[in-house]
Amino acid sequence: MTSESTQVEEAPHASSQLPEVQEAGAPDTAAAAVAAAADKPGAPEKKATHSTRDQRIQVEILMRAGHNFARIMELTGLTYNQVRYVSNAVRNGDLEPRPRTGRPRMLSEEQVKQLVEFVNASEENKNMAYKRIPEAMGWDCTHHAIRHALRRAGMGKAVRQKQEQDQKQQQQQRLQQKGGITKQNPAPKKKMPSAAKARTAPPSQVPTQTAAAYPEPPMIGSPPYDQPEAPQL
Repeated sequence: MTSESTQVEEAPHASSQLPEVQEAGAPDTAAAAVAAAADKPGAPEKKATHSTRDQRIQVEILMRAGHNFARIMELTGLTYNQVRYVSNAVRNGDLEPRPRTGRPRMLSEEQVKQLVEFVNASEENKNMAYKRIPEAMGWDCTHHAIRHALRRAGMGKAVRQKQEQDQKQQQQQRLQQKGGITKQNPAPKKKMPSAAKARTAPPSQVPTQTAAAYPEPPMIGSPPYDQPEAPQL
């Protein structure tokens, strides 16, 4: 006899141990369920994991016994969305989990464990950049997969800080190879006014040297300014 048939046979025994059925007409709203879950000690604070087949069967038994969502959440420790998912699955007649959408992970759980062990093995491995880890592990993946896996394991911050230090060291090495020395806070260059701006400037802003350098020419038919006037007879 398979394990599934064993669980189905044990279901009536599990339902016999449940408390009495709730009175008819009891409110079964999402607000009451969420409030009951918040008041329950030890309620899950982080994102809930996927429910197992045994938990879904237990929820189905409690639903058939007449319990509402709040009572089921209290007895099983599941969230409101998990209980609602089982309720919809019972209506459709299928409790098996559906294939999850989205791109699959590039690293398996075993590879994530190996990655964590590799990073914790030595101080050099902890300070290794993301893009160098796949080559060291012999994996065909990108550094983005390494970064996400370390973040899920709670180890992304230390490696990321060291990666920035490695980038600064690489920049300094390139500058030393080229023989260039960077100036810190160089003085800004002064911009000289162009000739076009000087010509289009208003008369009040034109320097006085321009008038002195180019005197006004004498008028035609008039004596020069340096010649004295003729005496009157």
